Amino acid sequence: MDSLGIDDIARKLFEGLPEAARTVRRDIESNFRAVLQASLGKLDLTPRSEFDV
Repeated sequence: MDSLGIDDIARKLFEGLPEAARTVRRDIESNFRAVLQASLGKLDLTPRSEFDV
């Protein structure tokens, strides 16, 4: 999956957190990214280039 898309999703999740939780931004963002990559990696998705063919 495109890592830019995962970064966007992680950033949006982070922006929804309360202000107090933002102090641990790096840890939270890296955890969001890891969870998203693991979860999305389990899906049986077809890349756009293969889908178009």
